[in-house]
Amino acid sequence: MAASAPTELPLDADAPMPTAARLASPVLLESREEWLRRFPQVPPRGEFEAFAAVPLLFEGGVPGCMGLGFPDVRAFEPADVDLLVAIARQGAQALERARLYEERAYVARTLQAGLLPRALPDIPGLEVAVRYRPVGDGGEVGGDFYDLFAVAPEAWMLAIGDVCGKGTQAAVLTGVVRSTIRALALAMPAGAPGPADVLTGVNAALLLEAGSRALATAACAVVRPEPGGFAVTLSAGGHPPALVLRAGGAVEAVEAPGRMLGVAPSPQLTTAELLLGPGDLLLLYTDGILDARASRETFGEQRLRDALAASAGEAASTVVGAIDRTVRAFAPGRPRDDKALMALRVPVE
Repeated sequence: MAASAPTELPLDADAPMPTAARLASPVLLESREEWLRRFPQVPPRGEFEAFAAVPLLFEGGVPGCMGLGFPDVRAFEPADVDLLVAIARQGAQALERARLYEERAYVARTLQAGLLPRALPDIPGLEVAVRYRPVGDGGEVGGDFYDLFAVAPEAWMLAIGDVCGKGTQAAVLTGVVRSTIRALALAMPAGAPGPADVLTGVNAALLLEAGSRALATAACAVVRPEPGGFAVTLSAGGHPPALVLRAGGAVEAVEAPGRMLGVAPSPQLTTAELLLGPGDLLLLYTDGILDARASRETFGEQRLRDALAASAGEAASTVVGAIDRTVRAFAPGRPRDDKALMALRVPVE
């Protein structure tokens, strides 16, 4: 590389590389003398004699230009030119792939951001924390989602789920599920949205979608303040069971079995009732946590329980952060599935 080469060069400059880019044809200079004769206004920079400016051609366009200096005076044979053009063509294709990937990644990030709440409401007397990690390096839309919104002056609904698939299809399906949850919950009588009724409506909406892959797992819960803490009413359709970390460090599973949504007309949902007292924490998560893989082992529920128990007494944000770090340490590298964590904790006075 020529250390003294200009960092910027206008496309209309009378120099070898801009000329090659404008003409979409190689500019071959056998010596510095030829360079100075043809381009006197822009003298060569760097320790070289011969120079080749070869445009990066892609589908009629020129996204860039390649410049190569050679230590000796030389005449460029047809085979030399063919090789340089072939290298430039590969470079152009690499640039186009990079551009398309960046474009796809931007679209994926934009879509994913639109499928998650911009902000979570403040619930007096309750800590709320979430952690979301997209699949791969964030260049693909995942199927995990979470939500939390008020359904009455003293009631909030939280939802978490995972739709089948990845990419655009998953984004469409996630939008259907999340918007249906909100619409049904807000349309119910004030103060009386039932999580099982909401998920039953989501199940019906998925059955109306075309194709056999309109499937999802989801958990919904309504949280209300009660003397001494918060009452939680929870239902789940095919979703991993929520976990409760009690103030004393015990971990309990919230059993509310139900079918995966979108499979059958009746998801056969059940409802669990529990009370969160001071220091208690409710954790909801998607199966990307359990399915994180290291070699032939998955992270699994027991490791999740252990990581949760190890965070007893910590704030909700600290708990989800610790679990996220534990999962990433167990399965380093690019995530194979997206992951969502949601924690609600009643602080100790």
